[in-house]
Amino acid sequence: MAAGKIQYQMLKENDSVLLSIMDYLFQKNIQSVLVEGGAATLQLFIDVGLWDEARVITSNTRIVQEGLKAPVLKKFDAVRTENIYSDDIRYYINKQSNN
Repeated sequence: MAAGKIQYQMLKENDSVLLSIMDYLFQKNIQSVLVEGGAATLQLFIDVGLWDEARVITSNTRIVQEGLKAPVLKKFDAVRTENIYSDDIRYYINKQSNN
């Protein structure tokens, strides 16, 4: 894929979206992907273990009364936490993934 170009890949309606995406990336020899989706998309990757590292950023000053729930990293503890300005950043590593 050339820099600055976008490629689209059609998926069949009955395909598993995640498996189709992973297969396509494998065929293109793409080994690293940043998933910056919505909560539902991120949760799909988390639930099937298709992640190596996650960073959860929480603001200490901006409080949202209503909104979408963030994805949940069950059974995982942060390996590192840091504070930048008014944000807390927690780093998670999926030790169960096949790095």
